[in-house]
Amino acid sequence: MSLLGLVKKSLFFYWRTNLGVLLAVMTSTAILTGALLVGDSVRYSLRMTTVSRLGRTNLALVANNRFFTAGLADKLEQELNTITAPIFYLRGIVANSDGTKRANKIDVLGVDNRFFNIGANKNPFGDDSSEGIVLNDSLAERVNVTVGDEVLLRIEQPAMMSRDIPITPDSDLSIAFRLVVKAVAGASEFGRFSLKANQIPPLNAYVPIQWLQEKLDRTEQANILLVADDANESITAERANEAVRKSWQLADAGLELRRLDKQSVFELRSRRIFIDEPLTEAATNASDDAVGALTYFINELRCGNKSTPYSMVTAIGNPADSNHFIPMDIKDDEIIINQWLADDLGADVGDLLELTYFNVSPMRKLDEEKTTFKIRRILPMQGPAIDPDLMPDFPGLADANNCRDWDKGIPINLDKIRKVDEDYWDKFQGTPKAFITLKAGQAIWANRYGNLTAVRCPLSDKPGEQSYESITAKILKEVDPASVGLYFQGVRARGIKAGNEATDFGQLFLGFSFFLIIAALVLMSLIFVFGVEKRSEQVGMLLAVGFPPKLVRRLLFIEGGILALLGALAGTAAGLLYTRAMIYGLATIWRVAVSGSAILFHAKPSTLWIGASAAVGICLITIWL
Repeated sequence: MSLLGLVKKSLFFYWRTNLGVLLAVMTSTAILTGALLVGDSVRYSLRMTTVSRLGRTNLALVANNRFFTAGLADKLEQELNTITAPIFYLRGIVANSDGTKRANKIDVLGVDNRFFNIGANKNPFGDDSSEGIVLNDSLAERVNVTVGDEVLLRIEQPAMMSRDIPITPDSDLSIAFRLVVKAVAGASEFGRFSLKANQIPPLNAYVPIQWLQEKLDRTEQANILLVADDANESITAERANEAVRKSWQLADAGLELRRLDKQSVFELRSRRIFIDEPLTEAATNASDDAVGALTYFINELRCGNKSTPYSMVTAIGNPADSNHFIPMDIKDDEIIINQWLADDLGADVGDLLELTYFNVSPMRKLDEEKTTFKIRRILPMQGPAIDPDLMPDFPGLADANNCRDWDKGIPINLDKIRKVDEDYWDKFQGTPKAFITLKAGQAIWANRYGNLTAVRCPLSDKPGEQSYESITAKILKEVDPASVGLYFQGVRARGIKAGNEATDFGQLFLGFSFFLIIAALVLMSLIFVFGVEKRSEQVGMLLAVGFPPKLVRRLLFIEGGILALLGALAGTAAGLLYTRAMIYGLATIWRVAVSGSAILFHAKPSTLWIGASAAVGICLITIWL
């Protein structure tokens, strides 16, 4: 009888012992392979989550609390020769029609067809994108609605300036709409879109961007811009940022350059009230005669025992014109007031004037401070000093017909407002009642949002000089758009990197299962050893009939190797089955255990080969020892 024939006979004759060895090998292989498959599945799930979050998105420009013109997307699309998509992003709340189910802190996205072209090439709004709302599947499940149901959407009202600035009004912080659900978007309809590298499905509500812009009086504005990669994957963040530098305009930074014929100046002002410092520096460098201005809301102007409530005071730079109403030699501790204020306070040149005002602090904290100036000059109530355009468009103040109608974000005691104050507002609006040097004003009123509210450049009589186009070109050339939040980030590369650098769950689960694998191997070796001891008569007979000890040992090793191979094959199959079942459970009935994160089963052939080979090798070493 041949050696293999003897091995075959022994395997069947001692089947009970060999079955125990086979099951032990199968158990250890299943645990080992299953742990590696979990790692494969987690890595695959991370990659697929990135794909479902971003679609074909390669780069993203996120302006946060700033807004740029949606037309920037069209310019960049031509410059980069790829699809771009503007998004109007806000936070909001959605509830079902009877208010019994509600989801807070959802992402409200104003989008158009270009957004879905970057994602799934399927627009859930269909042919009618004029109104309605699309919820992603996670949000629809949260509020228990489906297609055709009505929902209440409440979104935050975007402010022209940061909510941290005290003068920002508290009213109208949100606005509500009743909308009909037109579709429920799953991952295949770009319903999982998110720029955050988070495995938890987002709560997204999609509305037409044009509808949202009209409702919020933000025509042609957006605050997120997506760029899809081209066929050659050649669009880098550096290339896109260079395209922004070529394409951006003042309006993309929230700036407006307007011509004031009455004052004979071009004036640069910001929708955000305060102009960012990089922009103010460029604007003042755009003309040799440029003058910066910082207009501030003052709580009280006091001279002796008399006071005037709630007024505008402007800090202005030294003009080049010696005939200007601001003297070229004015000192930083001096102030110029108009005749109305002088009459109201009974003030005269040389008197001390105390200014009381709130300083800008983070988190809407109000710090009331006081500064005293010496009156240098009193200006008549006509001429260039009577200029209501110096007051910025403070929200809640600039559009008020009466000073008692101010919609303020700071505590204003309306009882302090007198009839003469109302008359001044009716006649002169927000015309400043006093002027100080720009250096003095910036020392007490400059903040992290900017140190100017306007920059003025005098009109020139010479053709081609100080034109709208020349001033605009000089500012755009000098300012890096990245300094005002207009820059792209490689969100796809970042997402892939985050997935690659994530915890190796294969090694983690292997570590968790280490003692189980060791226990299975110990059990297998004990069963094998006990089996050999039970076969002592067979071993003795083989030695007695002339089998060398090495050959007998080889016979037993071959038997063990066959059992290890068969056990590894069965264990690999068992590992596949139990890993698939476990991941299915985590994706369904045990979803809470992974906080709702999507996890998909994925098995790489190389992982199965490595798991089975490692199991066979370890078992053979254990048997040999």
